Amino acid sequence: MPATLSCEVAIPLPLHTTFTYRVPAELAEEICVGGRVRVPFRQRKLVAVVTAISETVPAHELKEVLEVIDREPLLTPGLLKLAQWLIDYYFAPPGEVFRAMLPLPTKAVRVRSDRRVCLSRPAGKVRLGRREQQVVAALEKRPEGLRVSELKRLARVPASVVRRLEAKGVVIAVAAAVSELPLFASDWVVTAEPVLTEEQQRALAELERGLQARTFAAMLVHGVTGSGKTELYSRAIQLCVAQGRTALLLVPEIALTPAVAALFQARFGDEVVVQHSGLSAGERSQGWWRLRRGQARIAVGTRSAVFAPMENLGLVIVDEEQDSSYKQEETPRYHGRDTAVVRAKLEGALAVLGSATPALESSYLARTGKYGWVQLPRRVADRPLATVDVVDMRQEFEETRQVSLLARRLRAAVVETLTSGGQVLVLQ
Repeated sequence: MPATLSCEVAIPLPLHTTFTYRVPAELAEEICVGGRVRVPFRQRKLVAVVTAISETVPAHELKEVLEVIDREPLLTPGLLKLAQWLIDYYFAPPGEVFRAMLPLPTKAVRVRSDRRVCLSRPAGKVRLGRREQQVVAALEKRPEGLRVSELKRLARVPASVVRRLEAKGVVIAVAAAVSELPLFASDWVVTAEPVLTEEQQRALAELERGLQARTFAAMLVHGVTGSGKTELYSRAIQLCVAQGRTALLLVPEIALTPAVAALFQARFGDEVVVQHSGLSAGERSQGWWRLRRGQARIAVGTRSAVFAPMENLGLVIVDEEQDSSYKQEETPRYHGRDTAVVRAKLEGALAVLGSATPALESSYLARTGKYGWVQLPRRVADRPLATVDVVDMRQEFEETRQVSLLARRLRAAVVETLTSGGQVLVLQ
């Protein structure tokens, strides 16, 4: 007879507490920490994340868990520890933290008939009805997915059954074009790796020593623009994956992910998953599950990708670590760079912070020896840096007695460039 249990759950609302529920005997063997359950809350039924399970049941009357959605944890042990750190350090609401970590459907949504439905994860972990099993059986025969209209016909079920499966996370509905043309195809042309400069070779040797130690360490890669930091990241990820571990690369802006992802996709193929808020819910969920199942070992994304559900993490890279875009301005508020370093510490991984203009705190930690310090002071092939001229506009006014946004030297340079057929970019 299963023991009488209670559980603590984090509800996705801005509340600074967890809530205790009684676990019915028939669900006692299914519930798990890090998995989702459905619970009654006020007049609603909400999906929550289990944060603790206890055999001690409070004397006062408790509401009961209605349904166990996951029979195995969605969140890795490392992410559970990271969530607790975020809650404590940033005084963040627990439910908001877990909601940020789980970009998954929490309620039934309308599934359009022009969408393609694919299996999201093994269905054996979720309790399914007879009609739901028919849908899963149809999709197991067609791993590339089926349009909703085809699925309804083959499985002989209404669309409401598909919606229930999507709410349980068993299937995802994505745009047909996305399914037919995956985010990353496997037939990319792999370009030859460039020859590393002596400075890059020394820097890579430092990173390799850090990876071989298999313990937490943080390193600042301080390299001028064009010094080859991205190639250094690629080689380090290659070493990490060769060790059988996973790697995470953060970039500050969504606009940077296509070019970076293209480079890494050319090198590593389907091992790469992109994660950022610009993707559709289906694309994000599909990538999330690939990482969680271990079908991909490299995640590239913006600050929210710091929560990528990867196990055996060996390398965490934060490019342009000084960028203010890593600061989350909405609840839960956190700094993506600092959270990345803490995650690396909790999981015994190497944290690499890269920048041409390091943040003051990162520079200080490197200079005082708390972080390793790798420097790339020259550009690849010794290409010259751009020249910068500072013009004192007060002096311009003294000489011309005219108020102008553009200095005379700038206007002359613009005219000269356009006359010679060149292009000009002016930032104000």
